[in-house]
Amino acid sequence: MPKFRTHFELDIKDIDFIEVSLTKRVGDLTRRVLTADESKGQDEPKSAELMQEIQQIRGLLGKIHEQKIWYDPKEYHPRG
Repeated sequence: MPKFRTHFELDIKDIDFIEVSLTKRVGDLTRRVLTADESKGQDEPKSAELMQEIQQIRGLLGKIHEQKIWYDPKEYHPRG
């Protein structure tokens, strides 16, 4: 059985590119789900399959979000 790599060398720009790409994919899939009922084409995947892919991508985006280290200044700075 192969071993999987546990250390990846991705920088901030790489992660940002992945996030933006996945977000665009979710948008595209959502549009397809919304228009699937109107077209009812035989070649289109079923809405349930599209929704499952959307959930998987959103789960991955959530994992990426939870691994970020957010900057919190030591002293008070007004925001907004």
